[in-house]
Amino acid sequence: MGDMAEAVFYREIRQIKQIHQPPKTIIVNTGASQGTLEDLKFPECAGGFSYKDSCQIGSVVSNRFIVWRAYGDVLELEEECLDYNLLGGSLRCQFQGSSVLDSVSIQETRSHVIVLVATIFSVHRLMFPHPARLSQQRSLGLSSNTEHSLPSIFMDGVQCNLSSPSNCANIAISGTTVSSFPYLATAGLTKEDEAMFAMTTRTGSIILVKLPPGGVQGIVMQHELKQSSMIQRLWSGLVPSVVRGSQEEASASLSICVHQVGPDHLIFTLCRDVKLRIWSSKSHECLMTADLLEYIADTARRCTPGSQDHQLRKAVLPGDGALLLAAFLCFSDGCQFEIFQPSRISGQYHLNHITTVHVLPAVLIDFTFTSTQLWSLWYSEQGEPLLECVPFNNAEGALRGSQVFLDAKKPVDVFFGGERDVAETYLEQIFRPGRFTLQAIAKAVTFFRRSALPPDSAIDAGALREQVVAAVDGETKTIQLQEEEEEGDGEEEVLYEAQVEAWKKFYVCCVQYNEVTMKPLGLVVDRDSGLVGIVRKTCVSFLRPCDPLEHFYMRDGNAAVSSADFMQYALANEDPLVCKDLLYLMESMKLFGSLCAKASDLYLNFESQLSAKVSPQAIADEIVMMVLPSLVQHEGQSDQTCLAEAIQGISSLPDAIDALLSVLDLAKGQPGGLDIDLSVVEMTRSHPSNQLLTSVSGVRLLSMCFAQQAETRLAICKDLLLLQTGVLQTGRSYGLSADTLDYLRSESIERTYEMLRAASALKWMSMTAPSGVNSNVLESNLRQLAVLQTSGLVQRTQMNTFGDSLSLAELFIDGIGGTLAHSLLIQNGFISEAEASSWKLVDPMVTIISQILWPISVSFLFNEFLVVKCQYQELLYYMRSTSWCKWNETSRLFLSAYCYLNLGEPYKAFDLFMEAGDHADEAESFLCKLLAMNEESEGATSVEAHTVLYYLKVIRLFEHFELPDLIITMATVAISVAEDDDPNLAMLWSLVFKYHLELAHYSEAYDAVSCNPDPARRRDCLRQFVVVLLDRRQLSQLVSFTYSRLEDDVVAVMESRARSVELGTHDYYEILYAYHVARGNRRKAGGTMYEYGARLGQEARGLKALQQQARCYLAALNVLRLVSPQYAWVVKSLPTAAAKDVEMLDGDMEGSGGPPVKPLEKKVEVLDLKDIEKEYLLLHAKLKLLQKEADAITHISGKPMSAAETITLLCNVGLFDLAIQISKAFGLPLTPIFETLTSWCMRLSQSSSYSIAQDDALTAAAWDWLDSNETGSQQSAKELTSAEQAWRLLQRYLATYREAADSRYHRCVATRLLALGLTLPTWLVGAYKVVNAPELLRLYIDFDLLLPAAYLAMEYIDAVLGSGKEHFGLKVALHATTPAVWLPYTELDKLLVLLKAVQMEPTYAKLYQDIHAKLNGYFETLQRVSIDMIRTKLQVANTNI
Repeated sequence: MGDMAEAVFYREIRQIKQIHQPPKTIIVNTGASQGTLEDLKFPECAGGFSYKDSCQIGSVVSNRFIVWRAYGDVLELEEECLDYNLLGGSLRCQFQGSSVLDSVSIQETRSHVIVLVATIFSVHRLMFPHPARLSQQRSLGLSSNTEHSLPSIFMDGVQCNLSSPSNCANIAISGTTVSSFPYLATAGLTKEDEAMFAMTTRTGSIILVKLPPGGVQGIVMQHELKQSSMIQRLWSGLVPSVVRGSQEEASASLSICVHQVGPDHLIFTLCRDVKLRIWSSKSHECLMTADLLEYIADTARRCTPGSQDHQLRKAVLPGDGALLLAAFLCFSDGCQFEIFQPSRISGQYHLNHITTVHVLPAVLIDFTFTSTQLWSLWYSEQGEPLLECVPFNNAEGALRGSQVFLDAKKPVDVFFGGERDVAETYLEQIFRPGRFTLQAIAKAVTFFRRSALPPDSAIDAGALREQVVAAVDGETKTIQLQEEEEEGDGEEEVLYEAQVEAWKKFYVCCVQYNEVTMKPLGLVVDRDSGLVGIVRKTCVSFLRPCDPLEHFYMRDGNAAVSSADFMQYALANEDPLVCKDLLYLMESMKLFGSLCAKASDLYLNFESQLSAKVSPQAIADEIVMMVLPSLVQHEGQSDQTCLAEAIQGISSLPDAIDALLSVLDLAKGQPGGLDIDLSVVEMTRSHPSNQLLTSVSGVRLLSMCFAQQAETRLAICKDLLLLQTGVLQTGRSYGLSADTLDYLRSESIERTYEMLRAASALKWMSMTAPSGVNSNVLESNLRQLAVLQTSGLVQRTQMNTFGDSLSLAELFIDGIGGTLAHSLLIQNGFISEAEASSWKLVDPMVTIISQILWPISVSFLFNEFLVVKCQYQELLYYMRSTSWCKWNETSRLFLSAYCYLNLGEPYKAFDLFMEAGDHADEAESFLCKLLAMNEESEGATSVEAHTVLYYLKVIRLFEHFELPDLIITMATVAISVAEDDDPNLAMLWSLVFKYHLELAHYSEAYDAVSCNPDPARRRDCLRQFVVVLLDRRQLSQLVSFTYSRLEDDVVAVMESRARSVELGTHDYYEILYAYHVARGNRRKAGGTMYEYGARLGQEARGLKALQQQARCYLAALNVLRLVSPQYAWVVKSLPTAAAKDVEMLDGDMEGSGGPPVKPLEKKVEVLDLKDIEKEYLLLHAKLKLLQKEADAITHISGKPMSAAETITLLCNVGLFDLAIQISKAFGLPLTPIFETLTSWCMRLSQSSSYSIAQDDALTAAAWDWLDSNETGSQQSAKELTSAEQAWRLLQRYLATYREAADSRYHRCVATRLLALGLTLPTWLVGAYKVVNAPELLRLYIDFDLLLPAAYLAMEYIDAVLGSGKEHFGLKVALHATTPAVWLPYTELDKLLVLLKAVQMEPTYAKLYQDIHAKLNGYFETLQRVSIDMIRTKLQVANTNI
């Protein structure tokens, strides 16, 4: 379309850094004095460097560059990257006492990045590792990085010795005057990696310094290049410099640059005499001198130097590497740029003039150029920074400049309505994202408080906000006191005015300090990627091409624009007439908008009114009513006439407005087309471009682009609305038809409202800072999202700490928004792996982000994202401001309720949840994810089923917040909605039961249990019901319910609970016993108490446990005695632990893969009353033992003891009555008891003291256990000793427990005594003779007691013969008419044998004879009685015959 259609407009993106990494500082000693630094002053300067492969997507140097700033003796280096966060990216070098010269040179080799710095006294080479080399170290694990971070080349400082002779050198200066010092410099690297510095002085000489290759010991070479005549040389050599003065030479260089040509480096200097000189660094000769005035028309008028020095820059053409030179020439009557291309013909250098660019009078800050564009940075006459871009194509001809819109100054007036607090309004403006730097705000605070400024790294946004409020409050009090003294008005009115004045003063101060920190210093241009940046004092701002709307709306009204431009940018369609109408429509809008801005402040505060919920139509009507009277005659032509001409130039106003609204609509009239499938992220995850613009700086750049485009859209919508309102209010004064007016009134203006609200929402996203969120809230939110099962949006975000410098849009772009935009760029073919320029992708990427965030869409992604980031207040505001949107209404209701729930307003949330539940079946993307992303939704196809699932989700949220009353209400509603066969019905009843029970609504909880249709859930609920009532001691409630068919389940639950809990902590068995007694089931009551007692015996320890066990057994015995004897029994099963072991064994065997194992049968034992009584006796014995020996508690209360063991212990402590009782109960012999008692009797008998009053310890203990036994009721004439009482007890036992013809206990006692060599007591002998005299005789013989045995034998023979038979228990004697009696012949024979053996003793001999005599008499009597018996029997026989 020709050159005139190729101009592109640009807009500045100001990158405000709020968090500064403290730079690493390196101090270099140059040997200069501080006084020299004070004498020589150089302006601040800055520049930049871009890497060779910065436009290669996926490279470690993609969108990566270095900027430098020099002031005084300090050089600041900062590495920036839009794709990766760089660690340690700032370095500060201080060259003590030596000012840094302009044109710091940064060179790139394969392994290093080399910074060449020249000062007025020295030259320096700083070497840093190349990013590619650091990337290799990272891949080898030699450096630690996070996922989105890389180490900067400045992270570890300089990798070389700065004081090494190969890296620095002092300059040998020939004179001592100021003009002898270098003031301009340039530098470069030779092919041999030598560092070459060329510095100029004001005397016209060039100082050339060469440093050897890095790390190589070599010689530093210095040469002086100067072109002068013989007279000048003589004058310089003979006259001292003090006499010559400091007059500057006409050939003194004003600008210098160097370029390598083959083996030689050419030095280009632009001198004061407007001549361009080329010097050879190899031959040290001037190769060419060209007078640039020859290339300027009307030379005579341009010979007077201007207020600025001439400047020279170079550029290299891509491809052939040809050199271009651009010279800025400043004369008193004008400035211009001359572009040349040096060439060498026949060994001689020539300049080929390319083009001339004339500029307006201004102060040049910096300029640079590429092969196609010339960029120049200026200060206007008003002190405002300007940036101009002039394209050229290496051919003479008319050039059409590109407009560049720099970030305008911040307005000093802040609009706030009467309802808003002054401090709140100003704080919102001061800390609005991207408005001011924290450093500027901190400086304003220090100005107000007269305090020291903290370092950048110590500035915290939250603390700074508090300091601002404190500082302004102090100023407010000061102003208030002054006004009260002067005016004496009302206190409230004075306070309000003082607040407004103090805040306005502080805000103006912030604006001024911010402009200082934003001072432009230089330009940086990446000729490969097209990136253009302005290096400012504290940051770097970028230039981006304007999008089509910005291009045509923000352009200068005087710039010529044709309808072909609209077609070129595809703003509307291919119809030239529509494009022409769009051109006139925008002109009309801008004209009417400017009139509105002049007539009413409401125009500038339009957005504030919108945010205050004022109707856009009301705002527009008010503004237009104020504008219409101002349409007056002005310079021969009224504003209304100009407006009418522009409007009348539109052939079809409705079509033009429709076309513009279509362009403004990011959904292109199809909101459903913006529905986004998140699966595209996974499909493109491995693409190398996913890292594009993902650093903090890159994300901020995208967010600022988004904010600017949103602001432009809002401005267009505002002007369009005002224009339509003005047209409607002025009627047909513009020649519009009635149909056109009706169309505007009925359709067009409504669509404009919609676009205006949508654009306002986008701008709100870009201007609103997120709320601070602590880790606890984030974790709680994650748990809630897990409950809702809406995952997929939770994504890593670099900016985990939300600061005042961050906007919601930036937060979104840093998260899922940026990731999705990358994926859609790849999917739509905007990015390929061989893409040449990543900077060209900024505009389509911002467009995609705007489409994702466009409110007129079915997409709900931004709302979900705000929920994930816990931005509840912001989300509520956003949804209220987009309530006009007819898409996702139910989803908005749901998320509104979700926000209120998290903000502590559950009842408001409940109402919204219920309202959303009425439309839960809507086919909205969020609801589909909410209801269909889990297994519960399988088979849920009806409206009722979806509604029930929705209510269940909400109920889970209420459960997270512990809101039982709301859960009950919502579950009840869900039950009323659910179908009879709904699988979730049982769950709902369970929820109703659970929370009724939690609120102690026992009747309602029981009803819910009864209504539950699922038997398994019903049992679970019933179990919980019983357990809770038991734990809460609501026993009367527990018994009051009928249960009916649930009776067995209740009992089973109580039994299970009683068996599963630890004894001693609950009294479930007693409650179950009471329950059975109350229900009249005495046998189960007895079984319960027996089981309780049995478990106590197995599991519990201690005296109290035994006492409780005894009470349990007694209770069981008592209640079982009330039952019919045939039902008075209980079942004793295996202990709980044993049963558990059996279950575990079964489970292990089943899972082992072996053959199936037959399950073990559970053994039971039926116990009747006698069995329980036996166990009680043993338990009672334990208690008695503990009364006697408290120290034996551990042993006695341990494992169960048998009856025999118990008897043994009882005998040891003297409880013989109880031991005998147990023996009788268990059918055990009493032998151990008699043995033990006999031993006690013997010990007591052998005790040395038989005193009654003063017994020793043994007898004292004996009295204790004697008192525990029943010794009989016989009275004694005298008091008995303990031994006598013990013998008496033994005697009673023998008499009491002797059975007929059973002498085993007598034998036991006698054997025990005889074994110890004691004489048998008389009473024992007498009793023994009655029971079993032969056995006693045998004992005497066994123990060699011949005398007692002899006497006993003779007495026994006499008793048999009839003398004293009653003493031997004989009923009859030896007579013919009585039954037969007998003698123990064996024992008598043994006795006689023994006596015969000891006949030498007279006593034994006599006894032997006496026994023989007795036996002879016995035999005679026996013979006679035998004969008599025979005779008697014969007589009887004869008589019977």
